[in-house]
Formats: sequence, C-alpha cells, structure tokens
Amino acid sequence: MNGSDIVKIYYSLNNYAFYWSFPELVAIKNGYYIDQGLELNLNDITPVEKISNKSRLYGNLQQNKLSDFYHAAEYVSISRVIESEGASKIIALSPWTEFGINGSFALFTKMNSIVNDSHDLFDKKIAIESGTGSYYRTIAELEELFPIKEDNLVKMGDPHERLLAVLNSDVFASSIMGIYVDIANILGLKKIMNYSGRTGTLMVGRSDIDAQIIDSFIKGTNRAITEINHRSETFKELWFSKIEFIIKNAFPVHLQGIILEHKDDIAIPKWEPWQKYPKIQFEENYSWLVDKNLVKSGYSYDQLVYSSIF
Repeated sequence: MNGSDIVKIYYSLNNYAFYWSFPELVAIKNGYYIDQGLELNLNDITPVEKISNKSRLYGNLQQNKLSDFYHAAEYVSISRVIESEGASKIIALSPWTEFGINGSFALFTKMNSIVNDSHDLFDKKIAIESGTGSYYRTIAELEELFPIKEDNLVKMGDPHERLLAVLNSDVFASSIMGIYVDIANILGLKKIMNYSGRTGTLMVGRSDIDAQIIDSFIKGTNRAITEINHRSETFKELWFSKIEFIIKNAFPVHLQGIILEHKDDIAIPKWEPWQKYPKIQFEENYSWLVDKNLVKSGYSYDQLVYSSIF
C-alpha cells in the first residue's frame, strides 16, 4: 500500500455467529480499517437453509475471494487450512481467555435431566456441529472420560439449532458457546460440563494476501479489541442489534419475549489481542489431530502458519 491508496479487502459474516466477528464490526463502525488504508467489504453469509459442513463453506469463501480473513477455534482452523491445500494459512492467535468466546464452550441439558457424573453421558445423544470448534472440542473433552462413540455425536448446524434440539428433547445435551450460553441460562437449561481445554481462536487468511495488508488488518482489529475490552458499554447498541436479529430469526415466538426481557444479561465477550501463533502450541494441537486421525500427517508449522508479520 502506498500513501493514501485504499485497498479493498473482503470479510464474510454469519449473523447467527456474529460474536466471532464483533471486533471487525466495531472496527468497521469506528473507521479503524480506513485509518489503516483498508476498505472492508462485508459479505452476508447468514444461512437461509441448513449447512452440512462449515469447513467446506469457509474454504469455498476464501477460494472465491469472498472472505480474505475469518477466525475459528484452534483445532478446526488447523483442519481447514490443511483441507485448503495451500489456499489459506493461519495468520494469528487470540489466546484463550475465561471471559472470551473461546472460554465459553460448555455442554447443556434440560434442567430435569439427571446427570450424577460426567460418565453418565457415555450413551447419550450429544449435538455438535460438523466442521467447527464444537466438534473437535467436544471430542477432546469427552475422550478424557470415556471412549467416544461417533454415533452418539449428532451433527447439527448453527448453535441455536443445537440449543433448540435440547429444549425439544431431540438430544440429551448440546455443545454451546458464545451468546448461546447466556441464552441457554435464560431459558433454564442446565450446564453439565465446562470445557477444560485452554485452546484459543485462530485467524485464517488467504495465503496470497500481502503481508502489509495482513499487518494493517490486525492493527485495525486489535484497536477494536482494546476498545471493546475497556469501553464495552460504548458498543451495546451494535451488540444488541445483532442479538435481536438472532432472537427474532432463530427462536420460536413463545421464547422470543423471554430472551428479549433478559437480553441485558448477554454480556459482550472479552478478547485477547491477535498475536503470533507459537510453534510449540501449533505442534501440540496438530499432533492431537493427527493422533485422532482427524487430519493428515506430514505438515509443518511453516507450511500452515504465516508468522513472518510478527
């Protein structure tokens, strides 16, 4: 980028999972990308029908240059980059934080469900989402307790579908994160397991993006993260406008009023700034995926991680 030249970049937003992209929304609203010489074009990819595999969706978005960047949980990001066959790379890490999205993963069931011990989940149907963090994180948590039966994991779509599956007794428990944890509490579901893993969130970008553009994008996003962490009340209007979309489009009418009445209980999550993804952390998570036959072996840190910008 030279002088006052503005470079166009592209980003895709699923409004049912907007919380993953809230720093980007704040950065757009406050002009932080423009200050970095970037014009971010937002593509709305909110599903109008069920999506069978999110990894395939995001892979196609990057291949078609509709989303230069996105972020997701560590395990699934590594998997997606491998599946992209060189089209994308891991760019940065936002480390785990207790009050962030990556610290909110949990299993929920109905309040009247009896769970005396986590081992009681052994033969129960548990809703997860194929191609997202909920799939890998749930396997990682449950395998510490008992051998995983693949047919006990019911693959569903966005988090609201998994939450509703529990309410409707279609499954015994569901893996839920983000604002849906707050909504589950509002609707009287019972948390039966906090995920103990401390994996963070990764930023994935197209592998052919110029390093200076990546650097500018991260600086703009990190500026928004600083604002969110220190002045979250400033962004409540934007936050609640997105929540109201979810309530009105994802939940039946008889639940909408209950959630809206308690919407102030849905907190804006904290974020750790985007930073270099440590090689030792990558190798630990990649080894776990290979050991579970979830990804191909033989890849190196330098092949999958674009770390030279830090």
